[in-house]
Amino acid sequence: MSSPKIRWNKPRCHPSDSETKNVPCARSGHTLSVIGNTGFLFGGLSAGLHDKIARPLNELHILKMGSSEFEWCLLELADGQKPLARWRHSASIYDGTQIIIFGGYYTASLRLSDVWVFDTVAMEWQQPHFDQDPGFIANGSHPASSTWPGL
Repeated sequence: MSSPKIRWNKPRCHPSDSETKNVPCARSGHTLSVIGNTGFLFGGLSAGLHDKIARPLNELHILKMGSSEFEWCLLELADGQKPLARWRHSASIYDGTQIIIFGGYYTASLRLSDVWVFDTVAMEWQQPHFDQDPGFIANGSHPASSTWPGL
């Protein structure tokens, strides 16, 4: 019995237009959630390439994955309509259309305990409101996972 062969492929990647702002900067502590042929890259800590100062990010870049080419685009929203910048947060896919973000670091000493949901159909963020305090502990660098039929 032979085992299946695994091949690495490096598809060509280009921004959706001539502006390079659509391509994410180098970062760490981000999440990449993949639903179908689309990846959603959120947050992270910038590498500080231009001014040597690393900063938390709250950008949401969308990666459209074709068979031979990948294309980045940046979803631009007003600050009140998206989560605070963060890195080392968790992201889980729910119901095949939503990405749930929890916690992370805002600064090296400030951990977050908030929850945000990104609806990949409406392309918008929502912050759920709880009737009672859920008692979430501010956390960063924590694991998360999700499953649903067909995953």
